[in-house]
Amino acid sequence: LGPGGIGKTTLAAAVLHHLDIASAFKERFFVSCEGTTSAEDLAIAICSHLGITPTGSTSKFLLRHLASSDSTLLVLDNFETPWERSDSRQAVEEVLSQLTSLPNLSLLVTMRGAERPGNVLWTRPFLQPLQALNIKAAQQIFAAITDVDDDPNFEELIKLTDRVPLAL
Repeated sequence: LGPGGIGKTTLAAAVLHHLDIASAFKERFFVSCEGTTSAEDLAIAICSHLGITPTGSTSKFLLRHLASSDSTLLVLDNFETPWERSDSRQAVEEVLSQLTSLPNLSLLVTMRGAERPGNVLWTRPFLQPLQALNIKAAQQIFAAITDVDDDPNFEELIKLTDRVPLAL
């Protein structure tokens, strides 16, 4: 969780590709939810990334497929897109709840804000939303990207970015 540009997607991608995670899960998928606006869109996007073509009810087909799969890690990035719409929120939460009921499936969900979807058994304790970087980390990132670390206005420039990684 966290505001836009704070590094949620970057962190999720790093987790997905970490050697320990790669050895723990037979299959790993990264699904951007940015273009999805409903539970059906969400299920279709996941099916597409899994390389499967659903027949009948998309979400039921998806759940049957995942239930019969080996250990799988599924990253749902920008999940706020389908979830924030009030007309689809309940159905989107239902799909997410059904996904979390599968014992061989682990989910990593990224989304803007600080509120979590309901009807989901989240890992406890809850992780805190990502925060802006401290000034030293922000300076290190900026210097690594730009090769600028001795400018007299350097600290002021870092402050103007609010120490948000994307802005850096």
